[in-house]
Amino acid sequence: VPVKVDAGQYGGPSGGLMFSLQIYQQISGKDLQRGRKIAGTGTINSDGTVGEIGGIDKKVIAAHRAGATIFFAPYIKPTKEILKYEEGHLTNFQSEEQESVCIACTDIHNEIIDWKILFVGGGCECILYPDKIFQYALRCSAQGIIMIHNHPTGDIHPSKQDESFTRRLERGCEIIGLHLVDFMIVGRDTYHSWREASLVNELKK
Repeated sequence: VPVKVDAGQYGGPSGGLMFSLQIYQQISGKDLQRGRKIAGTGTINSDGTVGEIGGIDKKVIAAHRAGATIFFAPYIKPTKEILKYEEGHLTNFQSEEQESVCIACTDIHNEIIDWKILFVGGGCECILYPDKIFQYALRCSAQGIIMIHNHPTGDIHPSKQDESFTRRLERGCEIIGLHLVDFMIVGRDTYHSWREASLVNELKK
């Protein structure tokens, strides 16, 4: 299958992930973007493993300013400098023994304008109330919301309850004019993104 890659002024290993997606789009003949502006960074191995890169903070800002609505990036482990001062460093949620749910409110540009932990549960479950989420989002005059919660067990796979609540939340957002930007689950050293998983499922169709 003939494949054309026009890298232009861009190059280096950090472009591996996005070049691979572009090649896949050409081979499959599918429109993966569907009108969306997608950016990303990360190396990629022959087995499909996405590797870390540097300067991701600057790349995220540049992508946002360029109008990207989706940004793919690999998980970045704590730097040696951080670990030197805090050997057992854990990011937000990783050290939590209780399941917590954070809601981040976004503006029309998907920038976070406010966030708050709305619910705290036990070690394996947390009771959620959609009306509380919507009340908070409307008080913040939000255009969209991101729901982030942890699984203290470290397992990032969505439970049936997670999937059911995501569908309920999405329907509720549509009714009141909010955009469900993402629904994320944080584990010990990785995460699950409902938005990214949806895009991956589209690739498999």
